[in-house]
Amino acid sequence: MAAPAETGDAHTVKAESAILYESADENSPQVKELGRFAQVVEMDVQGEWYEVYVADADLSGWMLSSMLMLPDSDDGDSAPTKMTLSRTQMMPKRIVEIKIADTDKTPSMKEFEKYILKYSARTRVLKGYTPFTKVEPLQNGNLQVTATGAWLDQSKARQKVSLIILHTKWKEAVKNNDAKVVVVDDNENQVLNYPQ
Repeated sequence: MAAPAETGDAHTVKAESAILYESADENSPQVKELGRFAQVVEMDVQGEWYEVYVADADLSGWMLSSMLMLPDSDDGDSAPTKMTLSRTQMMPKRIVEIKIADTDKTPSMKEFEKYILKYSARTRVLKGYTPFTKVEPLQNGNLQVTATGAWLDQSKARQKVSLIILHTKWKEAVKNNDAKVVVVDDNENQVLNYPQ
């Protein structure tokens, strides 16, 4: 049995046409109409509504879950005939694993979580790689990110720009100006700190 969808999963629109709304209400203003096979990243869930991010349009909004191919749904057989997707193909693709305890999810921490998901999805669509595989708060108030090889191959200037923004968002989330971002590789070897 497939695992249920989670924040940070990438989903595919299964409906011929799906409306993205400003809020979790069909009477709220429409943000965009998405076609079948559009890719979205899950950011939040409220009942039957999913808050999603559309990286190629740099937009976010709310969509009914019935518009999406979800791993825990049983409608794989009723999918439109143009797409024959196996259960394996319907499994969500994790954008980035965010290890923030539910008890720590303050409004500012939720905003940080959404920023990470948007940044990761946008980088993947526009630049062809995912920057980080894991984001985890440390007990000392710092943030540890596991960088992909593709991010580590970027120029020092590009790395610095992304870390400046990430650091700013993290400081706002934890309300600590002394907090640092610690970058590690896949083997958890420390690569760099920001600021140094």
